[in-house]
Amino acid sequence: RHSWPNPSEKQKHENGKPTPATIAIRKDIYVAEDLADADRIRSQVAMDGYRGFNPEALIIGNAVQVAEEFLVLGELGYTDIIVRNLHSDQSKALASTERLAEVKTYL
Repeated sequence: RHSWPNPSEKQKHENGKPTPATIAIRKDIYVAEDLADADRIRSQVAMDGYRGFNPEALIIGNAVQVAEEFLVLGELGYTDIIVRNLHSDQSKALASTERLAEVKTYL
């Protein structure tokens, strides 16, 4: 069985069309203030659930950890990540969104 290097290569091979310039994925995320904050949110999601998602499908961590997860997605062939903030508290959600600027510095 052939192992495809990334989603775009498989698509190009199967349909013969050019690889699209943008391959996006949507992820529900929380950029935590620090490791303790990330652990609290992970625990809360594990206990309460989140929209029926497997907690492993979510990206929760400090800026460095979130950047590492984004880099893995890039290695898989994704060029863009559409994010949805998973925190229900508006002030926490806004702070998480603001911390995406720090995430970007690690990419």
